[in-house]
Amino acid sequence: MKIFDWNIHLYEKTPANVDLGIKQDTELSSEDLLNNLKRFLPDFQHAGIASANFMLFNHQVIHDENIESFLSYARSTLPGSVFCLLFDFRKRDYETELVLLKSLGFHSIKFHAYVQDIKKEDYQAIVKIAVRAEQLGLAINIDTSYGSTKMYRNNPLELAAEIVSKVKQTPVILLHSGGAKVLDAFLLADMCSNIYLETSLSLIYYSNFQIISSFKDVYRHLGPERILFASDYPFQLVGDAIDHQLELFESVGFSAEERELIFYENAKRLSLYGI
Repeated sequence: MKIFDWNIHLYEKTPANVDLGIKQDTELSSEDLLNNLKRFLPDFQHAGIASANFMLFNHQVIHDENIESFLSYARSTLPGSVFCLLFDFRKRDYETELVLLKSLGFHSIKFHAYVQDIKKEDYQAIVKIAVRAEQLGLAINIDTSYGSTKMYRNNPLELAAEIVSKVKQTPVILLHSGGAKVLDAFLLADMCSNIYLETSLSLIYYSNFQIISSFKDVYRHLGPERILFASDYPFQLVGDAIDHQLELFESVGFSAEERELIFYENAKRLSLYGI
C-alpha cells in the first residue's frame, strides 16, 4: 500500500522535551532541512512513504537562497510531495509573503495556536490572511491538538471555526483531528465540506482511553474520503503510526479500498489543489 504522510517534520526528536524539539523546528535553515531529509529518507522509504507534506516552522526559510535545493531534492526523492509553512501572521506585508510562497510552489500555510500564542484579538488578522491564501490557491492547515499549559489561553478549534466561517473553497485540514475535542472538530467538518481531519498523534496518544471510541465514530460518520493519514514524525515514528492506524481503521470497518483513500489517495488529490 502506498503511503502519503500528511505531517512530516525534519527536526531531531529530543526525548521527553517537546518544547525543545519545536524550538529546533522553528530555527531550521534550508541547509538543515536538506541535510536532515537526506539522513531521514531511508527511514521514510523503509516505512513505505511515497510522498509527504513537509511542515516547515521557520518562516524566514522561504527567504533563504538555498530553499530551492531542499524543495527540489524532496520532490525528486519523494515525488508528489508538498510543503506547508507555519505562517507568521504578525508580519505586516503578508501579501508579499503569500505570493512568494506560491511562487516557490508551496501547497499550504499553517497556524498553530500554542506555538504562535494565538489569542482572540489575533483572529481578524489571521482570517484576512486565510482568505487571501484561498484566493491564491493555497490550502490551510490548523493544528487542533488540545493540551499543554496553554490549553485555556489558546483555543485552536475556536480559531478554526473563525477561519472556516469565511474560507469555503480551499481545503482546511484539522491536524490531529481535534485531539480530546474530536467531537468539536467533527461538528465543524460536518458543516463544512472543505474540512479534512488528519490522524497524527491523537490516535496513539488516546489509544487506551474511552475517547478513542469517539474518534472511531467520527471517522465512520464522516467517511474515509475526508480523512488523511499522518504520523507527525519525528514525534511519532512513521512505521508505528502506520501499523496502529491500519488496525484502527480495520476496526472501524473500512474496506481495503477505503483505507487506500485515507493512506494515499485523499492526500494525493489534495496535493493537486491550486496547481
